[in-house]
Amino acid sequence: MTAFRIGDEVLAPWLDDGFVYPAVVVELKPAGLHVAYLDGDEADVPSGAVLPGVFGPGVTVSVNWKGRRTYYAGVIAQRVGAALFVHFDDGAREWTTVAQCRVRADAAASLRPSEVVCDFCGARRPDVEPACGQCGAQRRG
Repeated sequence: MTAFRIGDEVLAPWLDDGFVYPAVVVELKPAGLHVAYLDGDEADVPSGAVLPGVFGPGVTVSVNWKGRRTYYAGVIAQRVGAALFVHFDDGAREWTTVAQCRVRADAAASLRPSEVVCDFCGARRPDVEPACGQCGAQRRG
């Protein structure tokens, strides 16, 4: 039995490239999950390869700059809905979207599974709270 539910935002592998990508669980299957990646692809993925995850402040990401398949490393400073304000390692600071980001699988696996962040602003919050203390958004699910 999987701990995931339909509608959960997750991090799922796409290629064997050492990264996981933002996706949403759209179907529970006997052998795993069917996910829709935020960049438009979809795939069946084994449950054990999928990690709970919502990109939020403090997470180190690799950003597909302007959708041109050139990736730059940075740290998320702020989240507003699906928009992320990233401080890039080269000193640049700009907005992008969750769909343009990926995170190293080993780094994502080291995040504590009990950490929960707001689906809207990305602020860390206790799992038991019905609303985000930072932005007030109601918890999904």
